[in-house]
Amino acid sequence: GVRLVGSEMCIRDSAYLASLLFVFYVAWTLLTIAHASWPADLSDDGADRARLIAWREWAGVIGMVAVLAAPILVLGPKAPIEDQLRVMGGVLLVATPLTILPLLLLLPGRSATPTALNRPKFDSAWRLVRQSPALRRLLLADLMSGGGYAANSATSYFVICLLYTSD
Repeated sequence: GVRLVGSEMCIRDSAYLASLLFVFYVAWTLLTIAHASWPADLSDDGADRARLIAWREWAGVIGMVAVLAAPILVLGPKAPIEDQLRVMGGVLLVATPLTILPLLLLLPGRSATPTALNRPKFDSAWRLVRQSPALRRLLLADLMSGGGYAANSATSYFVICLLYTSD
């Protein structure tokens, strides 16, 4: 059955979970920046980069569906939420190295090009943000859409913790 949980347990666990979420989001940001910029490093041709990005996005969609479907396929549709989350975490722990390691080992490396070595300095990037209203609007829209998704994801545990748990 489902029962109301005491808020003391959630408050105690919330500080621990908040620190884990912070570490997770920093690590996730570093991973996604590298992942998103990889097509530019693999090819100089725009069409090749577009194909790489398309494959990456479709692989991401298929991966999300697989992770979300795994608990139902393994445990059935009426399994407790804790067991479902364990299965999803297990799938991610197994699938991540199995998918990343072959890419790192099998894809050919490229030598650094002069443009890759001449990265913009923080001052020039900040000046561009200050001088370009279109870039500021784009960055604000990106922040707002990402912030809404992050807030929804981060607070899911807290809502579940405060409201429900299985016996």
